[in-house]
Amino acid sequence: MSEQSQSNARRREEEEDDVAGTEPPGSDRGAASPSGPSFELTLTPQPEHIAAARQFVADAVRRLERSPDEGRVEDAKLLASEAIANAVEHAGTNVVVRVERTMLEGRSDGDAIMVSIHDESRTPIPKGTPPAPDQVRMSATSGRGLALINAIADEWGVVSIHDDGKVLWFVIEGS
Repeated sequence: MSEQSQSNARRREEEEDDVAGTEPPGSDRGAASPSGPSFELTLTPQPEHIAAARQFVADAVRRLERSPDEGRVEDAKLLASEAIANAVEHAGTNVVVRVERTMLEGRSDGDAIMVSIHDESRTPIPKGTPPAPDQVRMSATSGRGLALINAIADEWGVVSIHDDGKVLWFVIEGS
């Protein structure tokens, strides 16, 4: 990863920006809210940055967890890697990756992690339920990302942002 991309990685303690469309947890629908620090990385759309972004997500999840669950770290890495790879390949714009602890409605322990991937492309992500991972051909070189996110994440969605692309987000709850 270039020095500029590394310098763009920064710790932030702020709430989600208001966006138009279906909101992720922590927004107007009130299902969850950010709780504590968040970690953010901005990268240019180059395939060689995907591995560094994957490691960034793993490190951020470990720092946010009270007692890191390596299974959850691996799930977050996998899903983020798929979403970031899609953004790099299909959007071709800078990508902002954000990782934060989130408070889910009905739980007081804040034991959920939300990862969001923002790109500046206005091209929508296809609607509908993606196929189950076992329905994707093993020989396929693409098409597994949303299926994996749908199968593993506890919640996920896509938010279109007026004049600023979209955010794909997912939540992984603790045990």
